[in-house]
Amino acid sequence: MRVWTKAGQWDINGTATFRTWLYRVVTNLAIDRTRKPRSLPLEAAGDPMDPSMDVEGDMERSEEAQAVRDALDQLPARQRAAVALCYFEGKTGNDAADILGMSVGAVESLLVRARRSLRSSLTELKDGRKEKSS
Repeated sequence: MRVWTKAGQWDINGTATFRTWLYRVVTNLAIDRTRKPRSLPLEAAGDPMDPSMDVEGDMERSEEAQAVRDALDQLPARQRAAVALCYFEGKTGNDAADILGMSVGAVESLLVRARRSLRSSLTELKDGRKEKSS
């Protein structure tokens, strides 16, 4: 729906391809949606766990995944968008730069800062867990 309403903003004779413009619209929509608080339906709680499963290992993996999600959520929107495009969507630096409307060097800089922030956040969490278990 957003693409349809924003169609008049795409410049047919411009330098951006339709695909690049489409990714830009979708990226902006995703950033807007992450800013809005949302509630989850009751079904999101899922089914009860099978007690025969490796509960401790599952909890540890779940905590690690949540820590990564939390660390990603703490990144500024542009860094998070660059990480999502390059690592989760598999876009090249050139494609990500076109989608985000910036130079390739700027995207690479965002990725460097994002990796540094993620490494720092996750290292602090890991060190905190070691201290609690000691």
